[in-house]
Amino acid sequence: MSAKIADHADLVAATEWSRQFYRALKDWDLARRGRWSTWEEGALMLTLDTSPKGGSCEPVNILAANNLIAFTTRGFEVQLPQPGQSFDAAIAALKDLTRKWFAGEIALAAFFKGDAWKGSTPIDPLRLQEEIAAAFQWIAREAQVDRVEIQTPNRETDQFFGLAVDGKPLARS
Repeated sequence: MSAKIADHADLVAATEWSRQFYRALKDWDLARRGRWSTWEEGALMLTLDTSPKGGSCEPVNILAANNLIAFTTRGFEVQLPQPGQSFDAAIAALKDLTRKWFAGEIALAAFFKGDAWKGSTPIDPLRLQEEIAAAFQWIAREAQVDRVEIQTPNRETDQFFGLAVDGKPLARS
């Protein structure tokens, strides 16, 4: 007999790590709004595409696989547990990150060169000027970029900026 938890999820096919992940989140309010699915090699994913306020939003995928939990949205990923972090602490950190994302306490600075995505990092949306400057210093060590998008759970509230150094716009090529 299968322990089916949604149209596309089967706990019998999930690894023990994935089942532990499911048990830790199944009663969480956000998880009850999401969709569960089983993936290759027993991975289990929770997809959240409805905000806590009930509106549609950019999807957040939370995947449990290979003794890791990955929070992924809009080209950004965080893997838990961090070195030395317990499973319970990782679940608490995951819930806090997810809460902050949907509450607007963090946004993503997503950097592009033309239409090519080059990297994303979380920022405090209430301190945009200094946060974009610090994020630009980070990405400039990795790639050339010419614009940044401040991404949120809702695309319609995203902000778009061309980048300049010493008042000179970085050219698009």
